[in-house]
Amino acid sequence: MAEIKNILSCINKFRLSNICTVTSRQNGFLRVIIAENGLHLCHIDSGQIKKKIESEIAKKQAIFEYLRKFPLLPLDIIISSNTMSCRSISLNNLRHKDMEMLARNILSSKNGLINLVCYEKRFSYRTGVATLCNMKLMPDLGTVLSELLNIGNPIRTTITSPLWIVRSYLNVYPTEIGKFKAQLFAVNSVLNKEIIVLHDSQYVFYKKCITQDFNEKFEIDEAIKFLNRLFNIELNDIAIYRFDDATLDTFTKSLDADMRLISQSQNYSATNNVVNLNFVAKSVCFCLLLFLSINSISNIIKIYDYNSRINKIKEITDSVGSDIVNEVALWENLNEYIFLKPLNIKIKLTEKLKTIHKKIQNISVKVDKKTKQPIFRAIYEND
Repeated sequence: MAEIKNILSCINKFRLSNICTVTSRQNGFLRVIIAENGLHLCHIDSGQIKKKIESEIAKKQAIFEYLRKFPLLPLDIIISSNTMSCRSISLNNLRHKDMEMLARNILSSKNGLINLVCYEKRFSYRTGVATLCNMKLMPDLGTVLSELLNIGNPIRTTITSPLWIVRSYLNVYPTEIGKFKAQLFAVNSVLNKEIIVLHDSQYVFYKKCITQDFNEKFEIDEAIKFLNRLFNIELNDIAIYRFDDATLDTFTKSLDADMRLISQSQNYSATNNVVNLNFVAKSVCFCLLLFLSINSISNIIKIYDYNSRINKIKEITDSVGSDIVNEVALWENLNEYIFLKPLNIKIKLTEKLKTIHKKIQNISVKVDKKTKQPIFRAIYEND
């Protein structure tokens, strides 16, 4: 019950923030990428980058001062780490609690080698796959992440770098989804040097380098060798996508995707309770569409059943002689002429005579057409 109240509170807070945002005529959103080699902020307005700020971790104050100027703007947080591993896990009738337990088991089993697990938020974990990332987040990055989550802006999404890059690209070019057996994303930007590999649309490999002498060709060749070892895949089935800073700057739309953060050293409950309103709206629309579909299918089944009955009746009437069919109306009105229960005049007369104490000269009987009951009229001797 408390969890439901928290969710409703977050929804209401987010709604009020949106109303205030409209009132103050502030548009767009803020995006902050946190990484070992610095912070990167983008202020995006109407699909255009309005402001970019890059700073070292030690000089983060410039980033936070800019964020405080726009306390009502939604904030997207992207986590990047050279200790991160990223993979897709197949779901098999899991529950939300099962996913959280899996994340906590991963944390405890690594004996301190990792301190943060992020897994994709889903409406249901019954089927399909979910992306899971884990990492050893440096203390200064953990501090920055906590400060961002508590700065006061509405948190729209908290997501890891590989998921953000792949989802953003596929949102712009949806025809590339599943187009190749394997898809390799090579990122060579000022902030990040990353290699992301998907096989059958599932994350199977991730590597980030923080050295400036990043050899992109060498890293791509190593990733292809990895694919061949695991899946024995042909080169014709591998697509390679290269990204630089200019390409990343084209990702000016916020994602619907979001991730849950699990840590033993930090409390990220604030972001874990954030409800993505786009996701809620889509869920409501989906449920409504599902209800309408089920209702339509039910009506179609009823119509089919009625038509089947009508056709069966037509077959029966066609097999009966026309002279009998023409008398159907007569048979339907027989109740007006035939009593369903025989009227016993003798019993009714006996009951009537018990109430009469005079000597009867004559008695007549008439049956009421509506009530089908006898009406007695008696003439007495003294009358």
